Amino acid sequence: MKQLIVLAALCLLLAAASSATANIHDKKPAKRHKKAEEPRKEFQVLPNYKTGNATVTFTAGKPGKGTIVVLNEEGVTVIKQQVTLTEGKNKIDISNFTNLEEGYYTICLNTNYNNWSAPFLLWK
Repeated sequence: MKQLIVLAALCLLLAAASSATANIHDKKPAKRHKKAEEPRKEFQVLPNYKTGNATVTFTAGKPGKGTIVVLNEEGVTVIKQQVTLTEGKNKIDISNFTNLEEGYYTICLNTNYNNWSAPFLLWK
């Protein structure tokens, strides 16, 4: 359990580092998005046992770009994939799981307006 908490924290740190593009000299405050706009309960990871891949489904409040990051138990990025998001329901296939060892992973979706993460157990 502690490992999952550490992995989730690492995921959020990676998201903050990758999306920290605001100019510190901007005079306008950063726009904050309401949590109700992007519900975390809508983020799901669905395994496909026939192919060994996974599908991430979630609802986005607006279109944009994002990054799927898969972290192993040690917090090391093992898969990184750029994605384009549409407003509403999104479905993203992650097809590189066949090369990974069995174990616990954390799948993160980082956008410039929100971050999601979910644990994932891979076994073959």
